[in-house]
Amino acid sequence: MSPTPSYVAPTSPSQPRASTSTSHSRRRDPTTPRRKRAAAAQPMDGISDEETRSARHTAAMDERREEFEQHLDRARFRSQQARARESQPRKHKVVVEIISDSEEERRAASELAEELDDSGDVEDLEDEDEDEEEVVPLPNQTGARQFPIELSPEPEDDAQRLEQYARMKEFEREAERRKEYARARRERERQKEEEEEEKVHARRYTPGKARDRELRQQEQLVAEALQALSTKWSVAEETVRQRATEEKGNEPAGPSNVNAPFNRPRDPPARGMKEEHEWQWRGNEFAEATERIRRQAEATRAAEAEQAERGEQRRTVPREDSPEVEIIDPLPDLAKMQRIRAQFQAAERQLANKRRQMEDRLRRKMEAEEAAQQKQADELRVGLEQARRQVRAEERAKKQREEAARQVREERERRLDAQQREFQRQLEEAERERRRQFEAEQREREAKREAEERFRKEQEARERLMREAEARLREEAERRRREQERHTERIRREQQRQQQQQQQQQQRRGTHNVFGDDADPLDPFSNFRPRQFPGFGGFGEGFTFHQFTDASGRTYTRAGFAHTSPPAPGSSRAAGSTSSPLRAKARPKLNNNPASEDVGAAYIAYEQRWAGLGALPDHPAWTFSTIPWPVTYPISSPHGLEPLAVRRFLLATVHSQGKSKKERVRAAMLRWHPDKFCPKWLGKVRESDRDAVREGVNAVSRILQDLQAECV
Repeated sequence: MSPTPSYVAPTSPSQPRASTSTSHSRRRDPTTPRRKRAAAAQPMDGISDEETRSARHTAAMDERREEFEQHLDRARFRSQQARARESQPRKHKVVVEIISDSEEERRAASELAEELDDSGDVEDLEDEDEDEEEVVPLPNQTGARQFPIELSPEPEDDAQRLEQYARMKEFEREAERRKEYARARRERERQKEEEEEEKVHARRYTPGKARDRELRQQEQLVAEALQALSTKWSVAEETVRQRATEEKGNEPAGPSNVNAPFNRPRDPPARGMKEEHEWQWRGNEFAEATERIRRQAEATRAAEAEQAERGEQRRTVPREDSPEVEIIDPLPDLAKMQRIRAQFQAAERQLANKRRQMEDRLRRKMEAEEAAQQKQADELRVGLEQARRQVRAEERAKKQREEAARQVREERERRLDAQQREFQRQLEEAERERRRQFEAEQREREAKREAEERFRKEQEARERLMREAEARLREEAERRRREQERHTERIRREQQRQQQQQQQQQQRRGTHNVFGDDADPLDPFSNFRPRQFPGFGGFGEGFTFHQFTDASGRTYTRAGFAHTSPPAPGSSRAAGSTSSPLRAKARPKLNNNPASEDVGAAYIAYEQRWAGLGALPDHPAWTFSTIPWPVTYPISSPHGLEPLAVRRFLLATVHSQGKSKKERVRAAMLRWHPDKFCPKWLGKVRESDRDAVREGVNAVSRILQDLQAECV
């Protein structure tokens, strides 16, 4: 007897779900159509909504083509699996997760699972490790219930086989939904990665790729719009599904409502909804045929259950979640089973014919749609090329504008730089000028300080020299005074000696006529007057006695009282001064001493006044008398500058010890030359006295020029 299908109790929701372990299925890469659809649905700049809808329709057709190919792959896999079961019967356990969004669908799925658990025959699972388990992974959503179904390679009757076949179709649909969910998740992950790449690209943004970034933003907006349309599509599908469920709400819950979550509208959709629901309407033909066969199998099984009530045998089979349960196993009816098998084979052939017809129709329709899509793609390609040309033209125009703006900006920057450089140069020149002025002022202050220091040192040296000169003058005056006293004493002694000689001569004459025989007795000096004393006292011949006595008296008086006044013209003193060599020799010593003292004191005052000129105010307030003129006496006009007085003052050796006449004249010329004196000092003199001062300076300069001529 062939094994009957047995069912395993539902597993825990927390049980981990495994992926499909069968290696015979040939499945296409689900990401390839998705990439095609994503590429077809990429938004483009300048494309209208109609073109966007066409792209979306193309993506939907690609999806339907993918579903059709997967359906063919599943059919081939089922045929291979059936042949494998015939050659080597084995048990396959399929763990299915039914997903439902509404409460009614979840309740119907739960009742179906309970009915499958209670109605089928079960048998002992001798070795669960030998079973090959095929697990269809489904998302763990709210309201999902998992229950494994163990399929027998050779079911007992055709009704059960049809039921299993319908249930497998349902499971395959759920697996497709699972794939869609995984595909959407991968799409979200891809979008997230693209967003991350865009962020990285934004951080590495270059001006030349600004247009690419704008295009990507526009593509993202179009993708969001397509996602919103897809959401609306899903909402419309859910609305149709709920409406169909409400229409069948009065039917009893059970196996008849197994495909309730997958019902689709039977009538052709309206004109506006054709693109969204055409694939649902076309795909329900096979499901409706399967539903009719399944209902017939249910009716047959119900009749057999009524017959089995009169005679039945019991068999105990352990279950996972309950103790041993007695399940009724009907007796086999071979003839009936053969009829059912024949009916099932006929139904399969009919289904295969319908499937081939539907595949042919779908293939022709897909070819037509592919042609339309190719045409649309060509149109889109042309539009895209036009858009690209337009974008390139806009980019070129933008680059030209940017280049013009850049040139204007560079020209403005160059001008600003030139202005800044000029301003900086002016600032630097002003700073250099200010620094030069400051340095000049510093140098002037330093020079003034040095001049003051030099003048102070010169003044100190001059004062020291003047003190030394005064000391020398005092010593010279003292020496001359002593010499004069000694000279006077010698003269006095000589006079006394002469007087004594005269007295002795007079005494020796005594009794005889000392005046000679020819002397007048009435005039005893008549013979003495004409006598001369040649060589006496160095006075020469022709010097009479009266002259001698007169000169002796004057010399004694002048030496005793230091009389320095010159003799009156025509007097006997003046006559004696010219005739006496002794007096001529002694006269310079007697007359030069007071004059030398006057010149030395006047020269000291002269230098002090010149040193004090720098401290006087600069405004014109000087007079003629303010200028220290080179004379020993004060003057008030240029007429007081006598050449002899100037020569005597400037050439005196008292104030210029160790200097020659030429050096003294050169030093005076550096001070009194008009080119030296007038620019420095004439501006400080009153306007009324400037002519007099200029005349006096010219007079002193002429005297110095005469002295320079004498020195040559």
